[in-house]
Amino acid sequence: MSDDTIRGWLETRLKPLLPDAWSFTPTMGMPETLSRITVAIKHMSIDPLAEAPRGHLDNEVVVTVADPHTDQAKAEVALDDQVLELVNALDGIEGLAFKGAKKVSVTDTYIGWDITCQIISKKKEV
Repeated sequence: MSDDTIRGWLETRLKPLLPDAWSFTPTMGMPETLSRITVAIKHMSIDPLAEAPRGHLDNEVVVTVADPHTDQAKAEVALDDQVLELVNALDGIEGLAFKGAKKVSVTDTYIGWDITCQIISKKKEV
């Protein structure tokens, strides 16, 4: 994926932060069965950025982190520290603003976290 898209820009910066044992998918579709912690990118919305000059956009992106345990207690314990580390790393990326994280149900089987981020983009000059 290229840095020319919001998804590609985030993927380039996100993948080096993930442990080698984790799985990554650049789109919002999660596999039905997880065998390891899996991370997905969801580009959720694009809105005008009112406080900036015309052509600047506010992109909301959600990074979902899902644990393969079907036992919710084990999943929570397995993710707590690792998601906190990832949030701190994401918060250090220039051009990305961490907005919050919420525990979620993933594919009705797994526990995960949705980490919401803001990325400001600017119309490319042609």
